[in-house]
Amino acid sequence: MKIVKITFFLFLLFQNISIAKNKVIIIATVNNSIITNFDLEKEIHFIEIVNTSANIDKLNIKKIAKENLINDEIKYQEIKQNKNKITDEKLLNEYLNIFIKNTKINLETTNDSIKELIKKKIFIDVNWNNLINQKFAWKININMDEINKKITNDNSEESLKIKKNLINIEKQKKMKVFSNYYFNLVKNKSLIKTL
Repeated sequence: MKIVKITFFLFLLFQNISIAKNKVIIIATVNNSIITNFDLEKEIHFIEIVNTSANIDKLNIKKIAKENLINDEIKYQEIKQNKNKITDEKLLNEYLNIFIKNTKINLETTNDSIKELIKKKIFIDVNWNNLINQKFAWKININMDEINKKITNDNSEESLKIKKNLINIEKQKKMKVFSNYYFNLVKNKSLIKTL
């Protein structure tokens, strides 16, 4: 009889542990949207997949993952308010393929929840960049004198290609500044709670 009680007690104990493992816990809210422990687990797994060659700081990975989730949710909410979202599947798949090529992720061996997370991240990145471009493209002035100083002034094909690349690099730098500026504005207006 004593063995039955001990066995029953151990069964209940392990049952409660497995239920606790599968319990949904809210770890943060952004305005009216929640971020759960399951979202955090997926984000950590995503970070580990993307950073296979780099040494990941195991102590800070949860903090980084949580911050990524909050930042992505802020951007996602701002994108939803934007009327000109890019939803063209062909274009989004092109960006997805570029991402896969750059990160060398094998989608065949990646589970469905991570695939969906990657697609959502692509959607957010493409649409955030589109939003920033719509809002700030008119403010981007490239100093052609600086670019012309960096390359020879001949009109050879190679010089023109280099010039075009330098212009794109300068535009991207300025867009990044505007992106950070606008993100901080949006973030400061958001109601963020971490639990």
